[in-house]
Amino acid sequence: MNELQKLVDFPMSLDGQDRLNWLTIGMWDLAFFQRPFTPQHWQKLVACSNFPNRVPTWVDYDDNLLRVPPDNPGHVVYETPQAKQQIKNFLQYADVVTVSTRGLADQFSKYRSPDLHPIQVIENYLPINLPYAKPSADRSGAFRLFWRGSQTHEADWESQVDEIVEWCKTKPQVELICVGWVPHHVINVFRSAGIRVIDHHIMEIIDYLMMMSKGNIADVGIYPLADNDFNRAKSDIFHQECLLAGMSSVGPDWWGHQFGYEPGNMTDQLEAIYQKWYQPNTYKDLVREQQLLNDERKRTNKGKRIDLVTSLLSL
Repeated sequence: MNELQKLVDFPMSLDGQDRLNWLTIGMWDLAFFQRPFTPQHWQKLVACSNFPNRVPTWVDYDDNLLRVPPDNPGHVVYETPQAKQQIKNFLQYADVVTVSTRGLADQFSKYRSPDLHPIQVIENYLPINLPYAKPSADRSGAFRLFWRGSQTHEADWESQVDEIVEWCKTKPQVELICVGWVPHHVINVFRSAGIRVIDHHIMEIIDYLMMMSKGNIADVGIYPLADNDFNRAKSDIFHQECLLAGMSSVGPDWWGHQFGYEPGNMTDQLEAIYQKWYQPNTYKDLVREQQLLNDERKRTNKGKRIDLVTSLLSL
């Protein structure tokens, strides 16, 4: 909100009302819904659309909540027929729908009438401006892999842990640094192969980003993902976090191609990064090139948000 206010020439305020209030709705210029799926959310959208002074509605999704896999704890929440129907209703009837990736737009477009404004892609970007760290120049220690996430990624680890560990065993010294929650058996697979695992607890997002911006966290981020519709729609916000910390990252090519990742499976990408890492200037240039590209993407997507708000307020 603060970011938007700096870029537009009209006053803005935020009303985070949980309960439906006709008097309050009458004061709104725009209704924004983030990941809506409940009857209460739907009731608000209907009220906005039917109000005498119609309130424009903007719905945003950054995950495919219609295809949450069974191993994800969120599956029980979003898999109900009621939740699925509410999400489809939002995709069908909101004035504007935005999503965070082209993959998600492709998956959701079939629920959007061709008579309505097409689904727009506005990519995720980090919400605060922190300076990029530089890649570590130290090559005397281990090659450090980095991962962050929660218990929702257990199946993602299962899909690629053996492949990653086998690659690690071909190198003199590798460490895995984690922030969040990693399945104990996955940690044991790494440790059984002689790979040191440094496991940090989950932290507040601002503390995490501040830590990343200080740099020297690790040398490359890894993003193992199971191949399913939910993951194919994911954004690359993890890659942006890694760039903040002065490192590149790798992920499955079936997912990463939309963000410009190198071709090949994860271990092919890891090997390519590893070879560049051993040449500090080469790796520094690679990371800096990706940071500059990320800045350009951020400017583009900021502009898209401002243009969208401006157009909605003119309805």
